[in-house]
Amino acid sequence: MRVLLADDHEIFRTGIKLFIESIPDWQVVAEASTGQEALNFLNSPLGKDNIDVIMLDYSMPEMDGLELLTRIRNDGHDLYCILMTGVGSPLIIEKGLESGADAVMSKTGPADELKSLMLGLGESEPHLSPSAQKIIDSNQSLQSLT
Repeated sequence: MRVLLADDHEIFRTGIKLFIESIPDWQVVAEASTGQEALNFLNSPLGKDNIDVIMLDYSMPEMDGLELLTRIRNDGHDLYCILMTGVGSPLIIEKGLESGADAVMSKTGPADELKSLMLGLGESEPHLSPSAQKIIDSNQSLQSLT
């Protein structure tokens, strides 16, 4: 699978790239540090039809992950989208799914969760990592107390 990795933190992109490329048949073919940069790449001759998966951060400059997801879906790009977030908000997770994410991953989760999400793309949609599901469940538990 050919991956576009979009995150504004270079050290995070570097670590995720090493992890992705340790999985057979997966490779990072492009990186972007802003949502707009990712969209520009997808719309370029190099990016068009050459990306299978975009892994994008929720919080990026110029265009956040939710807007980028919406634009990707509205522009008709045929690729899987994994939204990653370091913000423990159930609203962000829900909005990510509404915006067209195929999977949502909390950045606080372990690498095994990410690998499971990646390998499960295309099965039943959408996927939540266990750490993202825990955020949703915790919020529901809090709401039931009020």
